[in-house]
Amino acid sequence: MIMQTMIRIGLTTTLLLASSIVMANAKNAKNAKEATLPNNPKSVASFDLGVVDTLDQLHVPVTALPKQALPNYLKKYKSSNYVDIGGLKSPDIKKLKQLHPDLIVISGRQQAQYDEFANIAPTVNLSVDPKGYERSFKNNMVMLGKLFNKLPEMSTELAFIDKKAQDLQKKVKDLPAKTLITVHYKGRLMAGDQTSYAGLINGWLGFKGVDLSEIRKKNSNTPRLVLESKEIAALNPDILFIIDRGEAIGEGKLDTNKIEDQYIKQTNAYKNNKIIYLTPDLWYLSGNGLQSVALQMDEVAQVLKK
Repeated sequence: MIMQTMIRIGLTTTLLLASSIVMANAKNAKNAKEATLPNNPKSVASFDLGVVDTLDQLHVPVTALPKQALPNYLKKYKSSNYVDIGGLKSPDIKKLKQLHPDLIVISGRQQAQYDEFANIAPTVNLSVDPKGYERSFKNNMVMLGKLFNKLPEMSTELAFIDKKAQDLQKKVKDLPAKTLITVHYKGRLMAGDQTSYAGLINGWLGFKGVDLSEIRKKNSNTPRLVLESKEIAALNPDILFIIDRGEAIGEGKLDTNKIEDQYIKQTNAYKNNKIIYLTPDLWYLSGNGLQSVALQMDEVAQVLKK
């Protein structure tokens, strides 16, 4: 008989661990219902690539994942040993039904299809909270450690991540530099201050973001804030992080000359060689996992060496 672990999938996920309650941030506002997840599921289909890299780090097998959107660091999963279940935004529902896994893990990109997934197998959304990134990430990790009977291993892995974070925090603490995090697509730079990228870089690691409040007030009806080069010049970030969506989804490499125009060249970031082009597929397609967060911290740390 398979043991069952009861969790609530709502604005938070609750999981009883020994004498403490661990709150995991499995957002599912439209589907606030209870789900029963099998303890130590043997067949896992994950659309969340951060969960894939976490299970990989814990030596837990993953059965199926979206091969159309694999970042380079997960290229081993292109093998025929793993079932392809479509794309991050175009899941292969037919394949999932045939597979009938013990557990399906999704992220925000698949949230609208939650009910469809839940009719196939127990489903959990392990999206992180950008406003409480460190707490949210760690709670998700502890939940996975509990679910797959890997709590001792998870404790070791989180200690490793914590050491990286603390080393960076010490270096960043007295750094006066202001950062601007952006996502580029087809010539437009979108502000990333309200994303998990900022949750990690500014929230957890302690970098100081530029103040975008006035620009946001003027664009309050715009879901994605596009920043003009002139606006970026006025903000004058000391560090400019850029994640290129186009390259991440296979549309070719970014022409940096088109980004670094006459206005961007006025910024301290440009003048001091602090425009950082982050690895697109790592940041845009993945993240929030043991391997991806460690890799992302290493990339961010490079800015301190320039």
